[in-house]
Amino acid sequence: LVHTRGKVTAPMPIPTHVLWQTARLVSASDILVTGYAWQRYPKALTDFTPGLTLPQAEAVEWKEAYRREEGDTVVVGFSFKATLRQQFENSLRYPFDRTTIKMQLWPKDFDREFVLVPNLDAYRQLTPSALPGIGSALTMPGWELAASYFSISARVVPTDFGIGAFVEQGGKPELAFNVVLQRKFLDPFISTLLPIFVVASLLFALLMAGTKNRERMA
Repeated sequence: LVHTRGKVTAPMPIPTHVLWQTARLVSASDILVTGYAWQRYPKALTDFTPGLTLPQAEAVEWKEAYRREEGDTVVVGFSFKATLRQQFENSLRYPFDRTTIKMQLWPKDFDREFVLVPNLDAYRQLTPSALPGIGSALTMPGWELAASYFSISARVVPTDFGIGAFVEQGGKPELAFNVVLQRKFLDPFISTLLPIFVVASLLFALLMAGTKNRERMA
């Protein structure tokens, strides 16, 4: 149940689907993602505005790609391009670190009683290791895609955004799409550790060739 000012209402679930087509790390804390997202809702729900809000995104571009009516439901799809601000975990374990990219999803009308839920019927496989929601051509240089999955947690927002009839956020479900990345050890080894090893070997060889002290050579 969702607590609104003065009353309690039942949330309206909106099945939502996400598909990442490309992903690229643009800085130490930003990842650029492109792809598609779509929602299915009852045709009789005329007061619902299709669309998503990404609260942790620095820049987002949305474009409606299609709109279809199927029976008593409506499916609206969007193409998107978003720069997600992330805090990479386990960076101290470099180059054996593992991190999770979390894409938080809010309804466009996040002040209403709508709640996003994963549209599981849109996926052929739901096993995280099968990478549901990830395009088959998506690659990230230096990283291995280990898993992807949806999660729902309690959303806590300490403000009403200036909206008098704002739905209280304490405990309201928040949908997120998560992608787990495992760094490839070989890439940082070749780019970082191998040059250091080569330079150290050359310095040692020069030291051996330049000294005439047999005891020091030994």
